[in-house]
Amino acid sequence: MRGARTGQGGVGGRWTVRGAVTTVLAAAVVVAGAVAPASAADPQGIAGHVVLPAGVVLPAGDTITIDVRSGPYTLSTVEVDADSLEFAFGAVYDDPVQLLVTESAGVVADGWYTGTTTSWDREDAAAVALGSDVTVRLDAAVAVDGSVALPDGLAAERTDVGVSALVWRDDQPTVVQVGTVAVSGGRLTYRVGGLRPGEAYRVNLWDAALALRPGYAAGAGGPLVEGWDDAVPVTAPATVDVAPGALPRIAGSLRLPAGVTAGATDLVVTAHRVGSTDVASAGAAADPVVPGSLAFAIPGLDPGSTYTLSVSDHRSTIASGYLGASGWRPGTAGAQALTPSTHWLSLDLVRGAGFTGRVVMPDGYVAPQFPPVVGAYADGDLVATGYVGADGAFTAPGLLPTGSYDVRLTDESRILVSGHVAANGTVTPGDGAVVPLTPRELTIRPALTPRVTVHLTFPDGGDSLVRLTAFDADSQQVAETWSDESGTAYVPGLEEGKAYRIQVSASAGAFADGFYAGDGITPSDGTGHAVAVHAGDEISIPLPRKFSLVPVIGLPAGSCTDTLQNTSVWLSRLADDGTTWLPQQGQQVDTWVRPRFDDLRPGTYALSISGSDAGVGKGYVRADGSVGASAAAAARFTTGTTIDVALVVDPSFLLRSVTPPSVSGTARIGSTLTAKAATWSKDDATAQLAWYRDGAAIPGATASSYTLVAADVGTRVTVVATATTPTCRAVTAPSAPTATVTGGSITSKTKPTISGTKKVGGRLFATTGTWSVSGTTYGYQWLRGGATIAGATHSTYVLTSADRGATISVRVTAARAGYASATATSAATAAIAYGTITSTSAPTVTGTAKVGVRLTAGLGTWSVTGLTYHYQWLRGGTPVTGATASTYLPTAADRGALITVQVKASRTGYTSTTATSAATKAVAYGTITSTAKPAVSGTAKVGQTLTAQVGTWTPGGLRYHYEWLRDGTVIAGATASTYTATSLDVGRTLAVRVAASRTGYTTAKATSAPTATVKK
Repeated sequence: MRGARTGQGGVGGRWTVRGAVTTVLAAAVVVAGAVAPASAADPQGIAGHVVLPAGVVLPAGDTITIDVRSGPYTLSTVEVDADSLEFAFGAVYDDPVQLLVTESAGVVADGWYTGTTTSWDREDAAAVALGSDVTVRLDAAVAVDGSVALPDGLAAERTDVGVSALVWRDDQPTVVQVGTVAVSGGRLTYRVGGLRPGEAYRVNLWDAALALRPGYAAGAGGPLVEGWDDAVPVTAPATVDVAPGALPRIAGSLRLPAGVTAGATDLVVTAHRVGSTDVASAGAAADPVVPGSLAFAIPGLDPGSTYTLSVSDHRSTIASGYLGASGWRPGTAGAQALTPSTHWLSLDLVRGAGFTGRVVMPDGYVAPQFPPVVGAYADGDLVATGYVGADGAFTAPGLLPTGSYDVRLTDESRILVSGHVAANGTVTPGDGAVVPLTPRELTIRPALTPRVTVHLTFPDGGDSLVRLTAFDADSQQVAETWSDESGTAYVPGLEEGKAYRIQVSASAGAFADGFYAGDGITPSDGTGHAVAVHAGDEISIPLPRKFSLVPVIGLPAGSCTDTLQNTSVWLSRLADDGTTWLPQQGQQVDTWVRPRFDDLRPGTYALSISGSDAGVGKGYVRADGSVGASAAAAARFTTGTTIDVALVVDPSFLLRSVTPPSVSGTARIGSTLTAKAATWSKDDATAQLAWYRDGAAIPGATASSYTLVAADVGTRVTVVATATTPTCRAVTAPSAPTATVTGGSITSKTKPTISGTKKVGGRLFATTGTWSVSGTTYGYQWLRGGATIAGATHSTYVLTSADRGATISVRVTAARAGYASATATSAATAAIAYGTITSTSAPTVTGTAKVGVRLTAGLGTWSVTGLTYHYQWLRGGTPVTGATASTYLPTAADRGALITVQVKASRTGYTSTTATSAATKAVAYGTITSTAKPAVSGTAKVGQTLTAQVGTWTPGGLRYHYEWLRDGTVIAGATASTYTATSLDVGRTLAVRVAASRTGYTTAKATSAPTATVKK
C-alpha cells in the first residue's frame, strides 16, 4: 500500500483493510525480525529471485520486500537485492509457508506468490516448502488518477484528503492500495498506483479535516456516493475526476492582534447550540492560508440548528468572549446565531485585558486555608478568576478591554463579606445593585463578617487542632472554622441579633469536647447544657483531657469459666448530688478479654462487680482493689489509672489440691528422687510436674523423677504439681522440701600410666587411669625424682636436659562438681637417657671455588633446636689447620683441590653429631685485577729517566715485571722499572706495561697511558 497523506478510509465503517499488503517506505531496510540470507541448500530457508516485467525499471530508491507468512503471522521479512534481484531467508521453522511481495514505488503489482506470478487473492497463494528455490515473476502495475474538484470557497490547503482503491473480497470491501494526494496551485490531484491492468476497482475518498463528504466515485466528474452498490467500478488504468460535496460546519480564520504569536495562545473555540446545553469545541492552530492567523473548524454540527460562538484562551493572552453582530461581547447577551455551512469565517481576535489590584484585609483578619477569589461575571456567568495571594494581590485576566463586567469578591471561609465590588473598592453583599466595570486596577476593601471569638485552653500545655462549628436555632450548621496554634479561633459568617450554639471538636480525640456551656466550663456532651452566643461575643472554653480507667481483674488460681458466666465490671459516674452513682457502662469479665473504659470526660467514677454467678463476690471496688465495698466506701477515680481488682470466688467453686505431691529418695548427689502425685478436687484435672532447687525452677526437670546433680549440693529440693481442667485456670501445689543435698566422693580404681620416648627431647604421654565416678575432669602434674616440675601441667611432657639420668612420674587429680577431688600417681620411668641429634639435611658450601674467593658454610638442618655449631674446613678430605670459622678463603695451596666443610652440632643432654657437606669443584686459579692503571713519571726528553708507577691491584702480595713500549712496540731489553729516553725515541711516545703475578693466580697485565712526544 502506498500513501502520502494521513487519513482514514471508508464510508460508515463498512470496509476493512485486509492483510494483503504493507506500506514500505522508499528508504526501507530489513525490518526487525529479518534473518541472514540463506542459500537454496539451507533446509530451513527459502531462496529465489524476482523477474521484472519487460521494460520495467525500478526507480532509484525503490524497494521490493518479501514477507514469509504462516496463517496470520509474519515469520520473517527481507528486501530483494536491488542489483541481482535475489533474496533468501534462513531459520524459518514453519513448513510450508506463503510469500507476500510488496513494492514501494507502484511500478509493479503487489500480491501473493502463486507459483509463477502474483495475485491479490490469498486463496491463489502457493504453499512454498522450506529448502525451495523459487522464481517470482512480477506483473507491471498501472494507476487510477484524477483531480478533486472542491466546493466554492474551500481552499485545498484546508483539507486533508486520502484516497484508496478497493475490491470486493470475502463478502466485504477490501483495500488493495492507498494512493497519494498532491496540492498544487490550489488544486487537488490524486494517484493510486500498484494496480493490476484490466481489473475493476472502486475509488474511495475521505477528508480527515472533515470539510468534504466522504464516499465512492460514481462517474467521472460527479459527486461521491455513500454505498458500495452505488459506486461505479473503474477499470485500471483510468482517470477519474471527482467532485465531493462539502460538510456543514462552523470554521474560519482568527486574526491575531499585532505582536501576538500563535505560540503565546492556547485557544479553544466553542459552538453553543441555541436553546440547548449542547456544545462542541475545537482547538485553533496556525492558519496555513492566512498569515498571522489561527484556523479552527467545528464539524459534526446539526445543520438544522443555530449556534453561538465563543473563544477562550487558557493562557489569557486573547480576550474571551462571544461573537456578536459587530464584534466580541463579554457574555451571551447579544451573541450572534450562526448556522453550520460551508462558509469560512474571518474574525479578528482582541488582546486580553483584566482586573488587577489588591485586596486590603481588615484588622483581625486571619487567613483561611483557601484564599478569597475575585471573579469577573458577564451575563451571570463567571468568565475570569483571580485568586487573592498572601499579600492581597490578584489578577483576573483574559477579558475584553471595553467589556462591562460584574466584579465579585467571594470568600468561602465567610471571614470576609462577599459581594459585588464597586469602582471605589467597597463590597456590597447580597442582591444589591450591580455597577458594571471595565477592566482596570482595583483596590478592594472588604469588611469582616460578624463573628464570635473563641479562646481555647488545654491542660499541661498541650494543644490540638480544634474545629469549631456554629449552629443556628434550627440546628442548621451555618459556619465552621479551625483554631490556630495559640488556641484562638474566630467563628465567622454570623448574623447580627441571632443566637448560635458553638460545638468544639478536637481532632486528636484526647480532649473532652462538646458544646460551649459557659466561660471556663468544660463543654457539655449534649445540647441540653449548651449556652447560646451572639455575633461579637468573646468566649473562653477549657478542653480538659479525657482519660481511661483500666480494671485488671485478678482471677484466683483454679477459677473456672463455668463460674464466670454472668459477671461484669461496671463503671458508674457520681451524680451532681455527690452521693448517687449513675451506671455508665459495663463489660463482661472473662479469661480472654481485659475490660477497659476509655474516653472518660472529667468527673468522679467508681467500679463495681455484679452479676448472677453463684460463688462470685459482688460489690464496689475499694482503693486497694478488693471487692465488696458499699457505695459510700467505693474508691473514687477522677484521673486515668490502672487498678488491680482481686475477684473473690468461694473455694468450693475452685480447682484445688486435696493432698499435695510428696518426694522420696536420698538427698545426696547422684541419687534419684521420685515424686508421688497430688490429688485434686475435680476428677478431670491433669497435672504437670516441675522440680525446684531452693524455690527456683530447675530447667528441663519436669519428669516424675529427678537425679541430683552438683548444683543441688547444699540446697533443698521440692516438686511442684500444676493442675488444670478444660474449664479451670491453673493451680499449683508444692511438696515438702527434702533435706539438704550432700556431696559425693571420688576414688582411683587403676593408676595413671606413662608412655612415650624416655630420653632427652622425647615426649611422654599420661593416661588418667580409671575412677569410681564418671563425668570427671582431670589435672596433671609431672614429677622429676618425685619433685614437682614447674609448669609441667599438661597430659604430655617433653623431656629436657635437666631430666637426663632422673626418673619421671605423673600425678593425676580427678574432679567433678559436687564431689571431693582425688589424686593418683603413676609408676616412675627408668632413668632418662641422652637425647639424639640427627642431621636432616647436609651442610652446604656457597661461593666460587677459586683462590682468593671466600667460601661460606651453610649449617644444613637438624632434628633438634637450640644447638651450638663448630666448623672444620677440609682440603681433599684432610682438615685445614686453623680453618674453623663459618667462612674460608682458599689459598694457593688449595688450587686444584676439592673443599668440604664439616659441621658438629651439640647441646647439653644430647650426644654430639657431625655432618659433612658435598665437595666443591676443584679450586681454580685466582684472578688478579688492576684497579688503577700504571703511570709514567718524568720528562719525555732524550737523556731523561722515566720511572714506572705500577698502579694499584688486587689482591696484595704481587710481584711486578716491566716492558717499555715505543709507540706501542716493545723496546728490546727495556724491562726495568725505569727507562732513559734515547735519540731513537725522538718524536715518539713512550708507555710502560706492568705484569702482576702471584702463586696460585693467573698473571695479569696493564699498560699506562703514553707520554707526550719525546723531544731532543
